[in-house]
Amino acid sequence: MSTNLNPQDAQQLLNRASRLQHSATGFSISWVGFVGICAGSALYAISAATWAAAGFPHALLLITALTWILCCTLFSIIVAFRSGSAPRGFAIRWATMMGLWTLLWVIATFFGPEFTALQAAGMSIVFLTLALAGPTWELISIGRSTQ
Repeated sequence: MSTNLNPQDAQQLLNRASRLQHSATGFSISWVGFVGICAGSALYAISAATWAAAGFPHALLLITALTWILCCTLFSIIVAFRSGSAPRGFAIRWATMMGLWTLLWVIATFFGPEFTALQAAGMSIVFLTLALAGPTWELISIGRSTQ
C-alpha cells in the first residue's frame, strides 16, 4: 500500500472508513428489546381469549404480559443509555414503531378476551410483522447512509 497520498485521496479514504464504521456499528441492539415487546404482546393476544374461555383470571395474564413487556422495555432503555449514540434517525424510527405498537396493544387489550382463535392468530402475526419491520427499517436506513 502506498503511503504517498494526496489530500483528496486521503479524504476519500477517511470518508469510506467512516461509512464502513457506521455500517458495522450503526445497528442499535435496542431493537432486540422491541422484538421482545412485540413477542410479549403476541403472547397476550393469543392467550387472552383462551384464558377467558377457561375461566382463568385475566389479571394474571395481563400481569405476565406486562412483566415481559416491561423487562424488554427496560432492556431497550438501558442499551440506549449505555451505547451513548444511536444511528441517524433512530429516534424517529423508534418512536414510530412504538406508536404503532401502542395502537396494537390497545386493540389487543380491549378486544383480546373476545377474540376468536383466528383473530388472535391474526393479531399475533401483526405483532410479528411489527417486530420485524422496526429492525428491517433500521437496516435499510443504515444501508442508505453508507452509500
